[in-house]
Amino acid sequence: MKKCNNINYNDLSKQFTLEELHTVLDNLEERPSNEDLYNIWNHVLGITKEDYLKKYEYQCYHVWDPLYPICVNTKYHTWYKSMYDIGVALSSTDRKCTHDFFGLVKDGASIDEIKNYIYVFIKYYDTLRNDLFNEHRERFTERMKNPKRLEI
Repeated sequence: MKKCNNINYNDLSKQFTLEELHTVLDNLEERPSNEDLYNIWNHVLGITKEDYLKKYEYQCYHVWDPLYPICVNTKYHTWYKSMYDIGVALSSTDRKCTHDFFGLVKDGASIDEIKNYIYVFIKYYDTLRNDLFNEHRERFTERMKNPKRLEI
């Protein structure tokens, strides 16, 4: 286990990596102040959004069969609709889970309960992002194959 020497979780100007977050959480032996926990949560939210847009470049740069040309406006409108839908789902999850996390902190949950919540949230969020990506990739690809049937 790596020691938490120079990692300052109160510095919100530099986003943690997942490894740094694990180091911080693994080294928390007693419950820090509520303010410190809120700052750690801000880092958690940042980590879950890492590479968010890069993952969806598939839709923007997808190469289509030249035999079936697609209007650029149709392609981008459909892509932005998918991005919007994914963003709404993730933002709703952020809001709900942040509310739940703040409730845990205010209720005086133990450090183990808080760590567990953070780890479960990161895993859930990653699964949700992957599921949304796959769902919208399929939907987007299907719409681009059948541009006459677009129902956006």
